[in-house]
Amino acid sequence: MKKMAGLILGILISLSAETLISDDFESGTGNWTLTGNWGLEEGVAVSGSYSLSESPAGNYTADEVSSAQWAVPVDLSTSEYATVVFWANYALEDGFDYMYFEISYDNGFSWNRVKSWTGDSGTEWSQETVFPISSYNGPAVFRFLFRSDEAVESSGMNIDDIFFYSKPESHDTFGFHVGPEFYEVPYGVYESYIEVYDLDGIDSVFVEYSVNFSETYTRINAVYAGSNVWNFTIPEVEPVGNFIEYHFRVVESSEEHLIAISGSYIYITGEHNVYDSGSVSYYLPIESDDAIAVKFDRGSGSWYLAGVLIRNYADLDHLSADMQVHIFDDNNGVPGNELIYPIDVSPVATFDNQTPFTWVDLSGLMISIPGDYYWVVVTAPYGTVYTTIEDVGDPEVTAYERS
Repeated sequence: MKKMAGLILGILISLSAETLISDDFESGTGNWTLTGNWGLEEGVAVSGSYSLSESPAGNYTADEVSSAQWAVPVDLSTSEYATVVFWANYALEDGFDYMYFEISYDNGFSWNRVKSWTGDSGTEWSQETVFPISSYNGPAVFRFLFRSDEAVESSGMNIDDIFFYSKPESHDTFGFHVGPEFYEVPYGVYESYIEVYDLDGIDSVFVEYSVNFSETYTRINAVYAGSNVWNFTIPEVEPVGNFIEYHFRVVESSEEHLIAISGSYIYITGEHNVYDSGSVSYYLPIESDDAIAVKFDRGSGSWYLAGVLIRNYADLDHLSADMQVHIFDDNNGVPGNELIYPIDVSPVATFDNQTPFTWVDLSGLMISIPGDYYWVVVTAPYGTVYTTIEDVGDPEVTAYERS
């Protein structure tokens, strides 16, 4: 089942919107009430020299609960709604350590959690938006609340150039799109849709896509289908095994014709034989004298094997050596003849990105599969390799070690 991914295309702030507060952190932390290790980090900033962080001196600590709270209540009594926009760069243990944005309308007695972050944003800064923040007949206070568990620690979040706007009038563009899960879409042309909302209306929606992360994008027009839904079709791209990256460009209908651009979605062309259900329970080491073998049904038709996605695991204490990937035909339920020379592959998992898929490109080998089944085998000749295992007690989960 595909997961619904909610996407904020971009908050386009009118120049006439009122800026309630702002801070670029170049003049200290006097606007904030800080707990724990929160403070300014020098030399890490989207502008100027400083940004705010829960761990400015290095990695955050285990079992930490700390916060950075705006010291003076913000008056929202004349605002229809409000928006917070800031720049962030973060590395948090995915699924275990979190940064939250919270707001309180009773001077901190109780808190409403509005948004959260976990995982790794990569090396680039990203503009984060918290919207909508409900109006209230009186003052409100907000904070960033950080929580970590007892295990892996990382560098945390840096925050810079924060703005708190009241009622950004009619220039707010939102989109909701069912994106590819684990790089998979139906074979052939890719047909999907996006729901887009803007108080000024939508003039046009474009989908821009590139092949294998080229800097050259092809633009196609999405077609309005009514009820804020825009349909689009990305044509079939041959050969199979290509990476397709796409994003949305939305033009709203105000006099300014402001533009919002979404984040990226990625899929791999071809027919996907899926073994991993997507549920990661814990890691599984492959020692130097071990192997993992997974049997696949090749299905019908004539085709070749363009590549393999293997999910690995990493944390500070479990970093994989290079692995070897083998492809076998089937011999009465066990691996038979090896169809390629073993390929050395470096797992892409890191302690900042713990359970990603490693892509093994086989497109240049044109591997034709004889028979009805084939086997993907992973060995560890250079040291321990860490992969993931799924909870076999869950009826919705495939037993990873069934082969």
